[in-house]
Amino acid sequence: MSTSKGFAIILIFLVFSAFLIAGCVTKNTSFFIAGFVLFITCWMIYNQIEEHYSQHDPKLKEIRDTLNDFFENKKDWKGPLHILNKKNIMKEITLYRGEKSYTINKERIYICLKDNEGKYYNDNTLFYVIGHELSHAICDEIGHTEKFHRIFEALLERMEAAGIYDHTIPITQDYCKNGDLEM
Repeated sequence: MSTSKGFAIILIFLVFSAFLIAGCVTKNTSFFIAGFVLFITCWMIYNQIEEHYSQHDPKLKEIRDTLNDFFENKKDWKGPLHILNKKNIMKEITLYRGEKSYTINKERIYICLKDNEGKYYNDNTLFYVIGHELSHAICDEIGHTEKFHRIFEALLERMEAAGIYDHTIPITQDYCKNGDLEM
């Protein structure tokens, strides 16, 4: 569930609670409030279940497996990626299929996997995007800073050396323009 949806639900609940405490809500409307709270609770549970299952897309599993192998086989990396020598980044993040691609708190990475026709994007585009989002998780700074770009470039070079990314293959220009419509 997105943060804005969660915030809206909490805000609505607090407003109803304030009216109840102030005596503006009678016993007859208490049933309405109870039903509303039950509905919101069920909706939140549904969103949690949906998010759980968004981790189990077959293409996402394929990407996760490739990245696990990639990071397990890393040598003593130098430069911007040296921080990865002391940790397993794949144990620190969780990948989800998302409507758009973004990273939350450097640990939850959402990836838009399908185009407007419901077809998976090509692997090269997906690994470019996941490299971008992983760079956000690796970088201790927020946003597209100079340090982020150094990490991203170094990660793409390593991914290319491992054969999972190829800079000569063009990245899909309209990637996720309208979002993953199946999400």
